[in-house]
Amino acid sequence: MFEKKIRVGKEEQSSLPERLAELLGTSAGAKMIYGEPVLNDGIVIIPVAKVRYGFGGGKHKDEEGGGGGEIIQPAGYIELKDGSSRFHPIRDPVAFVPLVIAGGMTGFLLLRSLYTMLRRARSSEG
Repeated sequence: MFEKKIRVGKEEQSSLPERLAELLGTSAGAKMIYGEPVLNDGIVIIPVAKVRYGFGGGKHKDEEGGGGGEIIQPAGYIELKDGSSRFHPIRDPVAFVPLVIAGGMTGFLLLRSLYTMLRRARSSEG
């Protein structure tokens, strides 16, 4: 499938990031992001994915190690209909949970501080 090979010789020493970039260039093409188009009732649907890579490595004394990974998630689809295109995102409902929790906590803290301020104002009047 991937016919690109990395050649490392004495004349052409490339760093690890350069070799990884070259390898990723072979696998992270448009076909990985955009799926095969599907035609249904005159509408063309093109699936779209979000791809993220992460790599790390290190050396301590005589030991070295490293690793990496990738995450591929659906991002949405492109709809081609009547000569126009439109992107439809796929939203993950779980992604909004931290936002709702943060909003609830902020509201609670604001109400609590308002209550404390009003209580202090009443006690200073009396």
